Amino acid sequence: MFNEPSQHVPPESSSELSSVQLNLLRAAEKLQTQQEQLPDTTLLVQQGIELLKAFPTLRGNETSVAGMQRDTKISPAEEVERFFEQLRDLLSKKVWITETQQEIQELQRRLEAGEILTRGDLPGLNYKPSILPKSSFRSVVSSDGQFILVGKGGARNDHLTLTVAEGEHIFLHVKDYTGAHVILPYQRQAITETTMREACQLALHYSKAREQSSVQMSVACCSDIVKDKGAPDGRVRLLKEEVLSVDRDPVLLATAMTCSRTIPYTTGNHS
Repeated sequence: MFNEPSQHVPPESSSELSSVQLNLLRAAEKLQTQQEQLPDTTLLVQQGIELLKAFPTLRGNETSVAGMQRDTKISPAEEVERFFEQLRDLLSKKVWITETQQEIQELQRRLEAGEILTRGDLPGLNYKPSILPKSSFRSVVSSDGQFILVGKGGARNDHLTLTVAEGEHIFLHVKDYTGAHVILPYQRQAITETTMREACQLALHYSKAREQSSVQMSVACCSDIVKDKGAPDGRVRLLKEEVLSVDRDPVLLATAMTCSRTIPYTTGNHS
């Protein structure tokens, strides 16, 4: 009868174990240093809110806003987009540090329990921003964990609404203005109020009405959308629609703009 394999470290593995323990301690210290060096994200979120509040009146000659130096070589819209891209990446790095710290704690627990580990079990310590595959739309995850798909204009709007979206999905668009098609890939009754509100703010922001304080928002089921022959790219016709009054809300928009975009949307991963 075969002997059961030992769950404890054999003598010949003691030097390897010491090396793993030492590397885990160094990794924990390195992550702690990285965490301490990160900027205050709470302050940055507040700056983002102030930037969005000032956005409707921003022009090219202001040198600072919300305590930040402006880059007058780019448009205010590009500046807002760049600020929130950097903020999202910073928030993602904070999550990565926390998850890696938890992984190290678990490895330390396994070592203390006598499990054999090697250097190959150690986590990587170089943060790499998630890069989504190129797409005709932005993939946003709301505060409630639901997808919000935001078109990028013209023919890409058409592709999102007429090809990617399914008949039961919900379409949003600022009424009487050009702008992004926004799709909520769920049945109407499954969409949370928070997701709907955040989606409306994104639809307003990515439209020509972004400087307006209040707009009318068209809401329709994708099965009630048609593309007339010869219609320009991005222009569709709604057979039935619900119209909502939407007030521009910089705080809610900042929340939507900082939502996770590290999960690409694919058919079937949104239920």
